[in-house]
This record gives sequence, structure tokens and C-alpha cells, in this order.
Amino acid sequence: MGDAMTTTAIRVRWGEVDGQGVVFNANYLMYADVAVTEFMRANGVMTHCRDEFGQTFVVDAHLIFKASATCWRCRSGANGLGGRAMF
Repeated sequence: MGDAMTTTAIRVRWGEVDGQGVVFNANYLMYADVAVTEFMRANGVMTHCRDEFGQTFVVDAHLIFKASATCWRCRSGANGLGGRAMF
């Protein structure tokens, strides 16, 4: 699993953005949780090591924002359903 890499598409929903279609900061940790879960699932951690990782907790998290995730449909005036996280 050392060089394993996965890609996870995350749909930005209308309730996760402000009036300009920019994702609220608090939602980035939710997106990170989805990405880590999908990474572990894709690399067999969820099935082979379930007992070891069944109780995994984030104790401390630090975020560095390099760019805003946006909902391009929200910004273009559409309903926002089906927007994508764009970093």
C-alpha cells in the first residue's frame, strides 16, 4: 500500500456553499473523511484490517487552504445539484 493512490469525486451540494458558490471551511474535513475512507476501501484496509481500524479517531486536524473549492453550477446560477469540488 506504500505508493497506493486513489481519486475520489466529491459532489458539492448546495447547502455546503455560500452565495458565491464557495464551500464553507467546515466542510473540508467532511470531504477529507470521505477521501480517507475511500482510500482505505480501495486498498483493502476496510476488509482485511477491520478489527484493527474499526475504532479510528481523528484527535487533531490542521488545514492549510491553498484554494477554495467551488460549486461551478451554484456560481453559474443553476441549482447546484451535481456541482463538483474544484480545487
